[in-house]
Amino acid sequence: MVFDVVVAGAGPAGWSVASGLVTKGLSVCMVAPDPTTPFSHTYGLWIDEVGEWSSPEWYTSVWPFVNVHLSATDVRRLCRRYGRLNNEALRAHFMGRARGCKLIYDRVEAVVKEGDQFVAQTANGNSLRALLVVDATGHESQLIAHAPGPEPGWQVAYGWTLEIPSHPWENGEAVLMDFRPPDESKASLVRPSFLYVLPETSTRVFVEETSLIGRPPVSIAELRQRLNNRLQLLGITSGRIIKEERCFIPMGGPPAPPIQSVVAFGGAARMVHPGTGYMLAHVLKIAPRLVEAVYTSCETGECAWDRVRRAWAAVWTTDERRAHNLLRFGAEVLMRMDTPSMCSFFDVFFSLPERHWFEYLSCGATSSDVRNSMWKVFNQANWPLRWRLVRESFGRGGVALRQGLV
Repeated sequence: MVFDVVVAGAGPAGWSVASGLVTKGLSVCMVAPDPTTPFSHTYGLWIDEVGEWSSPEWYTSVWPFVNVHLSATDVRRLCRRYGRLNNEALRAHFMGRARGCKLIYDRVEAVVKEGDQFVAQTANGNSLRALLVVDATGHESQLIAHAPGPEPGWQVAYGWTLEIPSHPWENGEAVLMDFRPPDESKASLVRPSFLYVLPETSTRVFVEETSLIGRPPVSIAELRQRLNNRLQLLGITSGRIIKEERCFIPMGGPPAPPIQSVVAFGGAARMVHPGTGYMLAHVLKIAPRLVEAVYTSCETGECAWDRVRRAWAAVWTTDERRAHNLLRFGAEVLMRMDTPSMCSFFDVFFSLPERHWFEYLSCGATSSDVRNSMWKVFNQANWPLRWRLVRESFGRGGVALRQGLV
């Protein structure tokens, strides 16, 4: 049998594409060690970014605003709706739409082109023929060749869902970033991290200590200790841990992958936002575009390389690649900041008119949007921050900046 598409990987990226293709009437095979594994991470996103996914049914909680604490006295309120995704609802929706998708409990190890088809070879010896192969196995993909560039920085997070007698976050307050120091250690000063808080009820809350970006990464042990210290400072000394969560997210690094025979999507395509570490909104937004491109190429009988080129153009447009490169430059700048410098940067950043920080943080920003936001930051920055930005433009990050401007 020749499938229209083989999808490797069964996370949100893989399921969003597979389910969309099945509803178009294409034959789809999904390959993963366990295609039915629940989505385990906590996914927060700006609700206005995701169009059809903006209704309350897709979220366990929605907050009308989020706060950013830059110091004990400096709190910024970002009046933009923020939601915690309902993983089970999203997964059930995808699996319901994908009825008829063949599930294979295996792992794709290689893909070769034979004539006008592609053959996905698996760890268990299966050879699956298809008109196209989509790799949604994540940032550790073994199927995608990446362009040369600096090693990525790492966003590392350690968190708990807690059941506690009470907590200090009231009146619908979610906290995007709390940079108030968790202790007086030199490590906390030199390697920034912040507290991320999503209160669900008056007694249940998700708390996470997050290193925005670092090279090398901050260790889980260090983040766990900082989280403990923060909770004690906030008076939270008792309670029950319902769930533990650990995240390692690559940010920045090499540019988006060049066009090749396997089509990458999600983490494999470096779709993580280099300035925030977010990706799910980007996946949900681009999946229908990729589905439509694959459907068109299969229905019109395009040759193999035309199918591949059309699909890659749907994953990454030329302008989106430019915007991504500009954001990679921003990631390199953030990577070299200590805690006071990072707070100084965000002081300027969140003082911009809302549309500028909104555009920079959004997954669908154009290169013009990102460029304008960066220029606004430079204009309003103090001279030490300006000098840092100029110096970085001639350093490692300057390559990404030039790739985004040219």
